[in-house]
Amino acid sequence: MDPIQRQTLQINTFYYMMIILSILTVTHISMTITIVFGDLTGKELVVSGTLVALTLIGSFGLIRVTKNFKLLLLEMDEKLASTNFGKETKDIPVDRLGIVFAGLFLINAVIQLTNIYS
Repeated sequence: MDPIQRQTLQINTFYYMMIILSILTVTHISMTITIVFGDLTGKELVVSGTLVALTLIGSFGLIRVTKNFKLLLLEMDEKLASTNFGKETKDIPVDRLGIVFAGLFLINAVIQLTNIYS
């Protein structure tokens, strides 16, 4: 793969991952504030449906983007891989981190859902 093309794909994938993490974080914080301080009488299904949809879409998107990022890291050329930066970067378990973050968002959604219906 062309080094410039690989670098562009890596940078774009990293930014996509950060955007997804930011959107998920803001969504869950705003949902938590809505659940704690809002009057949800009669609106439980709308709030819970929105929460479930955003969590599932965001979590699976995060897993996919981190998997792509890991695949791009494996495409690193030998010159860059032999440097300290290359060695450290290739050792980051990006795909596992995506699963961990997605799991945390799913757990948070379950906690929020139990608060809606309690």
